[in-house]
Amino acid sequence: MASVAEIRKRATEILKEFYGSNAKFRPGQLEAIVNTVQGKRSLVVQKTGWGKSIVYFIACKILRQENRGLTLIISPLLALMNNQIEAAKRLDLRVATINSNMKQAEAKQVYQRLNQLDALIVAPERLGNELFNQQLVEMQVKIGALVVDEVHCISDWGHDFRPDYQRIVKLISVLPKGLPILGTTATANQRVIDDVCSQLGENILIARGDLMRNEISIQVNPPQTDGEKLAWITDACLHDARLANQKGLIYCLTVNDCKRVSHFLQQYGISAAPYYSGNGAEKEQVEQNLAAFENGLVKILVCTIKLGMGYDTSDIRFVMHYQLPKNIIAYYQQIGRAGRDGRPAYAILLHGRQDEEILTSFIRKATVSPKLMAKLIQLISEGGMSKSELLAAVNIKASKLDEVIKFLMVHDYVYEKKEGGPARYYANLSATFDIKAEQVRQEKLLAVRQGEVDQMHEFISLKSCYMQFIASCLDAPDRMKACGNCANCHHGLLFNYTGDAYRKAATRYLSISPALIKPRAKWGNNKSIPKNLQAQVGWVFCNQYRSLLGAKIQGWKYREGYLPAKFITANANFLRQQLLINNIEIDAVASVPSLRHPNFVPGFAYKLANELELEYVDAVKKTKMGSEQKDLLNNALQQKNVADTVVIDASKVFNKTILLVDDIINSGWSFTVISALLLEAGAKAVYPFALLSTGTRTEGYL
Repeated sequence: MASVAEIRKRATEILKEFYGSNAKFRPGQLEAIVNTVQGKRSLVVQKTGWGKSIVYFIACKILRQENRGLTLIISPLLALMNNQIEAAKRLDLRVATINSNMKQAEAKQVYQRLNQLDALIVAPERLGNELFNQQLVEMQVKIGALVVDEVHCISDWGHDFRPDYQRIVKLISVLPKGLPILGTTATANQRVIDDVCSQLGENILIARGDLMRNEISIQVNPPQTDGEKLAWITDACLHDARLANQKGLIYCLTVNDCKRVSHFLQQYGISAAPYYSGNGAEKEQVEQNLAAFENGLVKILVCTIKLGMGYDTSDIRFVMHYQLPKNIIAYYQQIGRAGRDGRPAYAILLHGRQDEEILTSFIRKATVSPKLMAKLIQLISEGGMSKSELLAAVNIKASKLDEVIKFLMVHDYVYEKKEGGPARYYANLSATFDIKAEQVRQEKLLAVRQGEVDQMHEFISLKSCYMQFIASCLDAPDRMKACGNCANCHHGLLFNYTGDAYRKAATRYLSISPALIKPRAKWGNNKSIPKNLQAQVGWVFCNQYRSLLGAKIQGWKYREGYLPAKFITANANFLRQQLLINNIEIDAVASVPSLRHPNFVPGFAYKLANELELEYVDAVKKTKMGSEQKDLLNNALQQKNVADTVVIDASKVFNKTILLVDDIINSGWSFTVISALLLEAGAKAVYPFALLSTGTRTEGYL
């Protein structure tokens, strides 16, 4: 093994060869390279833009020169992998990735040249892939070093815990003791660092650098309504030279808010587009939006936390938050997208009372009942079950079931088998699930998450330096000094806009915002709904559940029990316009029945039919009390709940085009099932219409 002096010399030569003769290491980089090449286990906690990838790629190059094996890099996001590959190419390294976006043939090509690679980048999920592990053995791949990027994800006390990272702990336990392990992160406080070190093994060398980003000036606005926030953003982005036509990010907590904010800004000529996790054509569109942003064709990307760790674009001048982020560390990470080029950048946090409902929901969703986990294990212990079978048996969201199954698999309580059809899950009968221990762990985790929200509330009420507060939360070495750049250090707002000129339009936009209702194309078991049994694209009058109008509609339903005449007329006028634009002729109006509120929707539908001069038909009957759709958490149960409790009077709908009316659309299963039944009964077509949407089955703006 080379001496410390030799490693330092070789690392410096590599840096200057590929980055220029004047290139110098930042404080701590060279030491981390030396530790890695010498086979030590290290944890590097350094701020965004410090150059963590340079450390492991130069270490990788030296290790390969010494004929040690390839460097296995664990990275959580595809975008991050792509950035890492570009960085590796600058050092003339042979690097590849195996990821979920690749076709089988592409992955096979990578497997065939594993022993020619200097580094392989994979997501932690890949460590649980049977084919991947089989290929490593068959190719007799020699691992020379293990790099865990965004290593805070290992810790369930961290702000971004990912169960798949626990697979890394298992991998570490079977690696040779002298094999170098390097963990890197920009977002870990002392509690997370202690937890990570306990899982990476003994004698971890910790390198912590300063975390304050003094090039970023932070402002926290006073509390505002959603309408006031939207108006303020519009005003500032149009009229402030530091923001207008500059590249920026606006973070939102929900997909619907991303769509709403970007759409409103577009109406005022602001170059904005949404970015979030999507599926199918929607996924393709948002990826195009990201590419347009990177190429300068879009100035503002309105995004969820999908745009997070490792996103590296140097020329972002500002980051705004439309709502409170979940915690201070996530906030630090997100504002860290700005100012990567070292030039002045701005972070503006907007917040209001309406954020609290979303944050409370996130906290509630952070844990899963240990009893539910035990129930799942018990169910699959009797011969195994598929995901669709589990969803039909347990009231749990499909996405949450995926999380729970993953957690149980990572901890060896459950295993997966694929034998031609859908994967089936089986219980590992040799492992004992401890309900009490899991309950204690989750209670502690819940307390941590609530503490994080409390910390955010403290942050927005702060009178002292914002960046210093963040550094203190991260236990950073430089937490003792103020940044000198934030609004509090300047004793006044950095951006002093009222948004008055746009407030009325923004409030109205958020109050009404009619949208389209997407018809479902698949049943709860994922089988296709025949085209002749699918509803048409429909409409919702108000797509803003948390808006002022949304609150009024809920009040009219749950308190008054009827709708004002003027509001019914407004709905009729809206529908008349949509029917005319789309050249649709309706023959009759029907309503979605309810035994809990038997008169509300039929009464509204009857009056709406009169306004539209159409026939009202009492064609859909409720046969028994089912569960409330909002209480059922997955497609299979929601579909069954409707199908088991309604019947159709075919004589009233035969050969008619039906407008099917409901009050609030949530999952969309009432419309889906009843439309199919109406069409089976002989209706020509069914157009859904709802007063209000929770946002999950609607899209676009009208």
